[in-house]
Amino acid sequence: LDEVSNLRIQIREMKNDRRELVRAHHESMSLLATVSEEKLVEFKSKSEQDAEESRAAQEEALRTVLEMMEKDCEDRVAELDSALARVENERERAMQLQLEAAAKAAAEESNKSEVEEACRLAVERLVKERKSRTAEMS
Repeated sequence: LDEVSNLRIQIREMKNDRRELVRAHHESMSLLATVSEEKLVEFKSKSEQDAEESRAAQEEALRTVLEMMEKDCEDRVAELDSALARVENERERAMQLQLEAAAKAAAEESNKSEVEEACRLAVERLVKERKSRTAEMS
């Protein structure tokens, strides 16, 4: 039961981590968009040629950073998904083991009841036989 609880906690933590990564990714994309807009306004005050060259370089740098961040986020999300799947499998396995243990306990209880009943019947039969012998001897 503790293992299932621990697995549930791990699942919850992984889901929270995943949500946090996705939120951070969206936030970084928003910040990048804001930075891009601010840079465009700044470049407009320069000559058109300088502005175009600077903008192209900035966009390329931002695109590269964004691609790296997206890749990092995708990798982390994939890791979390994999870990989550592993934990879910472990949780299912733990639940299966609990069910098997409960079934085994029920079977053992049933066997115990059958043995007790067989013993009771054997004792009754022995008592009847003894009474029958005692009656024959009398």
